[in-house]
Order: sequence, then C-alpha cells, then structure tokens
Amino acid sequence: MSSLVSVRFSPNGKFFVTGVINGEIRLWRTTDIRQIHIYKGHNNWVWAFAFSLDSKILISGSADSTVKLWNVDTGECLRTLSEHTNKVYSVALDSHGKTLASASEDRTIKLWDINTGKCLQTLSDHTNAVLAVTFRPIPADLLDYEDNILASGSADGTIKLWDVNTGECRKTLTQHNGSVYSVNFSPDGRILASGSEDQTARLWNINTGECLQILDGHSKQVYSVAFSPSGLNATGSGDATIKLWEVSTGNFLDNLTSGHTAAIRSVAFSSDGQLLASGSEDESIQLWDIQKCRRLQQLKSARLYENMKITGISGLTDAEKASLKALGAVE
Repeated sequence: MSSLVSVRFSPNGKFFVTGVINGEIRLWRTTDIRQIHIYKGHNNWVWAFAFSLDSKILISGSADSTVKLWNVDTGECLRTLSEHTNKVYSVALDSHGKTLASASEDRTIKLWDINTGKCLQTLSDHTNAVLAVTFRPIPADLLDYEDNILASGSADGTIKLWDVNTGECRKTLTQHNGSVYSVNFSPDGRILASGSEDQTARLWNINTGECLQILDGHSKQVYSVAFSPSGLNATGSGDATIKLWEVSTGNFLDNLTSGHTAAIRSVAFSSDGQLLASGSEDESIQLWDIQKCRRLQQLKSARLYENMKITGISGLTDAEKASLKALGAVE
C-alpha cells in the first residue's frame, strides 16, 4: 500500500511534497498540481518534512529511523543522518537555516548542523516518544538578538520549550490529557498551537505558558495543527474532518468535511494562506480553497493491485485475500 499521509508546502510556495508509506517522497508543482519528482531512499513510512529557507533543500524524517536531506531540483540525497534508534516522527529547521531538529520514538530530540550533518545536542527529558518539534519563527531583523526556542510534543502528554543554545528545558506545559501529536508556532512566534489525543487543540502564550484557548469540537484525536498567515488555525483529526478556527478568539469558523474518509494525519497551509493541503489514512491528499472552504482537488496514489479481480482465484487463504484487498484488489 502507498498511502499519502504527510504533506508540506515549500516556503516559496512553488511546490508541495507528500510522503508515502513505502518510503517514496513525491514533489508536486503548486500551480498545476503536477507531480515532478519522486525521491527514493527511505525504506519505510515518511512521516515528516521541512524545507530550507530558500526551498532548495528538502528534509525528510522516516520510520526507518533516518533523516535525509535532498536536493529539490535533482532529487539527489545529499546526506543521511542516522543516529536515532527508532522512528523519526518530526523534523524542523530554525529561522537561521542552520540548525535542524528531529524527534523520535527513541524519546529524544536531536539537533544537527545542517551544513555538516554533525549532531550538536541530544535533548532527552521526555519520558515517551517525541512526536513533534517546531522552532519559533524569528523575524529577519531580530535574528541576532532573539532566543532560539524549540517546542516539542510527546506521547508522555507534555509540551516542552527548549533553549536551543543551551539545551535547557525552559518550560513544560502539562494541560493535555494524552499524547501531543502536533505543535506549531504562529507566524509571529507569540502563540503555540498543539493537537492531542485528548481530542482538543490548545493555543498557548509562549512567554507565560498560559493556555489561551481550548479548541474543542473534534470527536477523535487531533493529529495536526497549522497556522495560516491570516490568523486562522486548522486542525486535522482522527474523525476525518478539518476544522478552521479564529486564532484571536478561539472561535470555530468552518468544517472541511467532504473530502476524507479516514483519519487526517497532516494539514499544511501554503505560504500565502490561500491553499490548505491535508493528508489522510484514506490514501489521499486533498487540496482546499480556504476562502471558499471547498475542495479543489484530490490526489490519490494507485495501489499495487488496484481493481484486480480475485473472484474465482483458487488457492488463496483468507489472510492472503485480505492483504490483496488492502492493496486494491476486489472480489
């Protein structure tokens, strides 16, 4: 099976990338939704992506325990980072474009020098798998003055805020009642959003650690949260819906419900906030027009035995039939 579940737009808005359960990465052009590259190198589910600030390098994290850096134009794998001992669930690049963070099932966060591939630090205060990492955005004119802050979410139910320079954990946020699957900063870096197993998303004041809003409306886990440049927050859930919220008030605005039929694992806004992409366990990526709250297009990966008829084929066990059906076969 080749489910498309993880998705990310490039900073320049020209591309978006999708991850596939078989380890493939697919690069799409935003203007005409045309697939232009397939990157091969991972051998297991690709969970997470980040781009360099100039959109020329793609960073991927996989269940094969590695992080890979790719040349976007050529598809060449530039470097493989392999010090994690279990699945890599999340990757992020800081505003300087120099430090890469990766989060893993092995309960650690690793900080890497993106230019050399050297592991700079290992952060290990979480007591369960680290499921998400994100750097606080820093405006270009303040890069020399602002602290470099990393947020992490974990299956231990906590969110931690880290000083990247010292490796010190500055704050631990503990109000979720289950695994924290996703964390994401607002574009101005003042608010952190988190999505959890407890079926809520929360908005946090990053300076005080205060929970500003509880976004309560999903009926299953909130797997992914994303900010738009225009003051919206999107949440993707195990209930197969996407909800849009107003960040300033926490008010619910709209449901995007006509697209997916299974858990939504990833949501991402384009750089201009006009498009939202969502990746689901139903093996599809949906693209949404945010102004009109309607679906524009569905991208669905063909399965290995799509529409192959197995009725009357002798010698197949029930387990083999089930496996073939999972790969698209029909009776």
